[in-house]
Amino acid sequence: MVTLKEVAKAAGVHYSTASSVLNAARGNTRVSPKTCERVRDAAKRLGYTPNQTAQVLRTRRTRTIGFVAGDLRNPFFAELAVALESELRDAGYRLLLASHADLPLDDAVDRLLGPGVDSLLAWSEGDAAGGLSHPTHNPCILTAGSDAQWRHRVEIDLEPGLIEAVAHLRATGVQRLIYYAPDAERDRSAVARRVELLTRLTLPTGIDLELLRYTGGAWDLLSAKRGAETHDSGDSAHTVTLGFNDVAAMGWRMTHSDGQVVGHDGTRAFRAMAQNQPAIDLQIEAVASAAARLAVALAEQEAGTEQEPAGVRIASRWRLGG
Repeated sequence: MVTLKEVAKAAGVHYSTASSVLNAARGNTRVSPKTCERVRDAAKRLGYTPNQTAQVLRTRRTRTIGFVAGDLRNPFFAELAVALESELRDAGYRLLLASHADLPLDDAVDRLLGPGVDSLLAWSEGDAAGGLSHPTHNPCILTAGSDAQWRHRVEIDLEPGLIEAVAHLRATGVQRLIYYAPDAERDRSAVARRVELLTRLTLPTGIDLELLRYTGGAWDLLSAKRGAETHDSGDSAHTVTLGFNDVAAMGWRMTHSDGQVVGHDGTRAFRAMAQNQPAIDLQIEAVASAAARLAVALAEQEAGTEQEPAGVRIASRWRLGG
């Protein structure tokens, strides 16, 4: 087995320099980029593999961030997880991924904590953190439009994108706005909060807001399509459909290709399928970047200290087609 000392010798650096480069984050500023590259090239050439067990015992850190996502069959969560993994990899951390699709959030968190993580991220639009009150992991919540307050949170602010969307629809002569949502979200109150926000925004404009539901989950494209088949799109010249998320919008578009549909996530999947249709972009990459920075900060806090409450708000934005 190749040792760290052999890597240091091959790279022409001191052992401590090689250790700093290979056992710390890529963003280490104590060593020049040129030296870092030389050390990594030597490690790759020699086939050096860090002793992760020794690292954990020495630092008491696994350099692993846990993320409990929503249902990964939903492209929003799949794309968010990919973006988050990329951000954490650049910071020298790994991502341990779980989903609470078929589990209560607290159960999913308990299962994820078993292998050992340095800090925890979790998606929730509910009003209670449940099992997230783990004091040793200082969890950070990722959420969209929730009224609940958590100590650490990255929140997607839905209002800016919706304000821009309603203003655009009014300016283009839209008279009726269909809000198309999955029935499964009724119990989570996510739909109710968003409809309340939409009602407040559309009421002064004279746009008629109508809520249409389909039976199925927020990830279920087939159910969204079947549900759309039972609903009339109305006058396509003056009616626009806004999906609860991109899955709902794609399901509607698959059935009603003559009218305008608005996505509500900003995923690549929607852009590829519903070409030239507008969307409210939740800025997945910006959310992932903010969440990664906060998770790393929580992971690297000194033992026995408590991180000050931290909150980041990412504004949604209106995006025309393309």
